[in-house]
Amino acid sequence: MNKVEKILSPLVGEMCWGVRQTHGSNFFVEFGMPHLKALGPMQMGDSVSVSQIARRRRRHAVLYGNWTLWVRDCAWEVQAWECRVGQDSSKEDMLPAFESLSGQILESVRYDVLRKSCVFNFDLGAHLTTSSIPDSDASWEQWTISSSDGLSVSLNNNGELTEGGV
Repeated sequence: MNKVEKILSPLVGEMCWGVRQTHGSNFFVEFGMPHLKALGPMQMGDSVSVSQIARRRRRHAVLYGNWTLWVRDCAWEVQAWECRVGQDSSKEDMLPAFESLSGQILESVRYDVLRKSCVFNFDLGAHLTTSSIPDSDASWEQWTISSSDGLSVSLNNNGELTEGGV
């Protein structure tokens, strides 16, 4: 078991849920027991646009898991039954694949050190693959895994791990 697989090992055996696109090709996958968190209201400065005022003055209830996987600056593919999407797919095409992935239990994670690629395998046959984008910035993060206690680890496109947290 390499370092990446060891970091992701607590997710093995956990159900994924709440798979959702954030912006562009970025998306979240939640794992483990759900937690409720209230965000906001947010501070407003003088430069806040009218459209942001209503959004910032509200409190938002957010549901997240013991672990949150944020897939972002990488090449990725989700295959779940007849659905196959990647980072260049439209939001409309991503939705059925994300819905098919949600509810599946993570069976294994394999990291290929040479290719800088992760394959997440799920119990009902779905696969999530992430890999670095050729000629991309080495410091871009393929993904970040965050725990509900605020600790996080990111896999950069150069294959290095960076730790963060509260």
